[in-house]
Amino acid sequence: MLKNTITVLVQVDHITNPNLYLSCLSDIISQKLSKNLKVDIVTLMTNQVHPDVQKIYNNIDDIKSRFEKWPEQFELRSFLSDDHSFQKIRNFTDNLSNGEFGELVTFKSIAPINWYPHHLNCHWEEYKNNKDCGWMLSRIEIKDLRKADNEKENTIHYRLEEFPKHIDQIIPDEVFISYNLMFVLDFNVGGVMTRKDDGTQVSYFHIGKFVTEDLIPKANDMKLKGYNPEQISIIQWIDIQAIQENNQPKQQDISPDEKVKENEDGSISFISEVDESGATVFLED
Repeated sequence: MLKNTITVLVQVDHITNPNLYLSCLSDIISQKLSKNLKVDIVTLMTNQVHPDVQKIYNNIDDIKSRFEKWPEQFELRSFLSDDHSFQKIRNFTDNLSNGEFGELVTFKSIAPINWYPHHLNCHWEEYKNNKDCGWMLSRIEIKDLRKADNEKENTIHYRLEEFPKHIDQIIPDEVFISYNLMFVLDFNVGGVMTRKDDGTQVSYFHIGKFVTEDLIPKANDMKLKGYNPEQISIIQWIDIQAIQENNQPKQQDISPDEKVKENEDGSISFISEVDESGATVFLED
C-alpha cells in the first residue's frame, strides 16, 4: 500500500478526446494538498484503445511537458488492462505487485465535472479522522452549462443530503474507496445496458447501482462505514434544458422478452445478461 497517497483512476477508451484528458489532468494537479499527501494518477485503458494512442498515454514525460509546471506531489503512470468490462478496475488492483496503490482510490470523469481545489484534501481528512471509514461520497454544486458565463445565475442547486438518498444521481467523481475494500469489489455489478436512439445497445457504469448493491454490503461485512465530508467539493455542469426536453414522453420500441426498467430520468436500462459461466456479459457498440 502506498501510505499517505490517494490513487486517482482516469479511465480512457477508444473515443476519449485527448484534449479533455489533458483538461482532466489539469483539474487533478490543481488540487491543494497537505504537505505529507501524495496523489498517484493512473491512466487506465484496455487494448480497445488503438496501439498508436496507447503510446501517447504511456509517454509520461511528454504528457507532463504539456503543462507549465508539474507538481512534485503528483505521480503519473498508466496501466493497460486485458479486461474490457468494468472489472478492469479490479484487474488493476489485482495485477499490481505489492499492492502499489493508495490508501484511498477515487475516479476522475472525463466529463463536465470540476473539482474544487480542496476536493482531495477534505476527503483525505475525513478518512483519517474516522478509523472505520471504508468509502465516501461528496457534496456537489450543480450548475447550468448554458449559463456558464453568468456566475450569479448558473447555480441550479446544491446536493447536500446524506447518502443513500441521492444514490441514483451520484457520479464517479464523488466516490472514494479505502484500500482494503478495493480488493473485494465486483465492479461489473454496476454495469447496465441501455438502448441508444439508433437502436443499438450499449453498456454503461451505473455508479449508484454499484454502490448500493456491492460496495455498501461488502463494507458492512467488513465493519466499514461511509462518510460525507461537510464541504462542497465538486462542480457538476449539466444542460438542464436538454434534460428537460429529453424527459418528455417518447415512444419506445421494446420487445416483450427484454428485461428493462425505467430510470428516474426517463431513460431505459436493460438488465445485464449472464452467460453459461455465470459472468456478466456487456455488449458494446
